[in-house]
Amino acid sequence: MLDTLEDYKALEIVVLDISKTSGFADDMIIVSGTSTRHIASMAAALTEHHKASLMGQEGMGTEWVCTDLGSVVVHIFTPAKRVLYNLEKLWSYSF
Repeated sequence: MLDTLEDYKALEIVVLDISKTSGFADDMIIVSGTSTRHIASMAAALTEHHKASLMGQEGMGTEWVCTDLGSVVVHIFTPAKRVLYNLEKLWSYSF
């Protein structure tokens, strides 16, 4: 998953181990994209390259896409939305 995001020029990649505090995933990946089109292309690449583990995806065409890949959840934000929601701080007790 990280390779896919890096190939698509994801910005500020953060991987959080949430296995001890969540019952829905082991890791959360948070990245930024430069625009809604950039975000959509990264999300589409994740679904294409990781079809076997795809559980769902929400937010295509918006400033925040969440892709559930089973044991890993990927959040892709515009920089402004990433600051607004601040998931790194919200989940900071996990790592």
